[in-house]
Amino acid sequence: MTLNRLRYGSFSLLVFCAIPGLAAACGGGGSSSDPPLLSGDDSGSPVFDAGILGAADSAADADADAGPNDPGLAELDASYPAVTVDIAQITLNSGGKVLSAPHIVTVVWKDDPNLAQIEAFAGAIGSSTYWSSTTAEYGVGAATNENLEIATAAPSSLSEDSLDSFVTSNVKSGAWPAYTDQTVYMIYIPQAVSFTTVDGTGKVVDACSTVAGYHTETGYDSESGPYYPYGVIPELCAVGDPTVPTLLASVTATAAHEIIESVTDPLPDVAPGWLYFDQQHYSFEMYNDEQDEIADACENYLASYYQEGADLPFYVQRTWSNESAAAGHDPCVPLAPSEPYYNISISDPDTVTVTADDGTRHSSEGYRIPPGSTRTIPFTFVSDVPTDGGWFLSAIEGNVIDEVSPSRLTISVDTPQGVNGQTGSITVTVNSVGDTTAQLITMKSRRGDTPGRYMPILIGTY
Repeated sequence: MTLNRLRYGSFSLLVFCAIPGLAAACGGGGSSSDPPLLSGDDSGSPVFDAGILGAADSAADADADAGPNDPGLAELDASYPAVTVDIAQITLNSGGKVLSAPHIVTVVWKDDPNLAQIEAFAGAIGSSTYWSSTTAEYGVGAATNENLEIATAAPSSLSEDSLDSFVTSNVKSGAWPAYTDQTVYMIYIPQAVSFTTVDGTGKVVDACSTVAGYHTETGYDSESGPYYPYGVIPELCAVGDPTVPTLLASVTATAAHEIIESVTDPLPDVAPGWLYFDQQHYSFEMYNDEQDEIADACENYLASYYQEGADLPFYVQRTWSNESAAAGHDPCVPLAPSEPYYNISISDPDTVTVTADDGTRHSSEGYRIPPGSTRTIPFTFVSDVPTDGGWFLSAIEGNVIDEVSPSRLTISVDTPQGVNGQTGSITVTVNSVGDTTAQLITMKSRRGDTPGRYMPILIGTY
């Protein structure tokens, strides 16, 4: 199972990822050409790709550089971006499943007050410009939609475990539209229905304390299936979402996230599709807390949530584009109009070996700094258009959600401001090590009130 959009307001993905049945396999699972992630091999467990809604930008806002909006620097005579940006790509697993002509079955209870708007959203998304700009590069074509309205009253409560059998029994009995290899069932649970799961101690808990939506396949814990892809949007979990203005906006933004991942990675356990950052950029796995489907990769930024245009007048979420990232633009698309993308690109990395907490070892680019040693890391400031004054740069240990405490590194930003084409460096001293042979640094670029930009750097501490 793959959970998306962790409940906003929480700042501990590690707690979430420890809940069996809801997050036993954050970002991994099933057979794949990629190695297990840093937290261990989660093969055979549900896959979850949780994240913190807008937490990255919120954390950056709390310690944004004081003073002017930008350094007031003059642009250099350089191309845009000045160098090829060293950034991750999300990979298509060998033999992975992707839906080329998706058929979405929208399942809604007739007594859901949001029924009409949910069906309008579901009917529009698959033929919208938003859809093509987020899915076409991954081999997905236009999607069709079919509405299924459940006539009986919605139950007072549902559980994560019960939904799997609910989907299976309705598809097998013929009560729901027949399954084809292009079908995804999207289930919208009315706000009045409580939604529960079982935590690691066997206690029934409120699922909305950790999750805003997820997608999976039936029978993911079975060798024989049947494997029917489905997503779940519990509307109660949208209550209090600070990233968008209304409950419906939260529901449709979550649904956009889940639908896109359901077609680019419909069988995340038995036949993973677009899932995992490439091995050379293991720093992005660590930065994103191992949440690595294409919507997960952009869910942590407030700027990812916005209202789309005339052919889809609903709130949605921007998602990761390998093509945009490789071209030096914002990797989260559709691109915001008239918004420059600015960041840094590291230079001359080593190949470092990361020993995960389960003993597995992985090779990735990074910088080796043994305990007690100091090293200077070079980089280049990059932007895709002029930024009218440049931007500020700062660093934290860990990622913008889970900063390391107590600190194990001393980090000095030797070049705290710059413009496209300017080179700079940071100096890092490894004072102590943790449970693994790697530490993460996140570089934060920021100017004015524009969204922050982030670049993770892997430090091999051995």
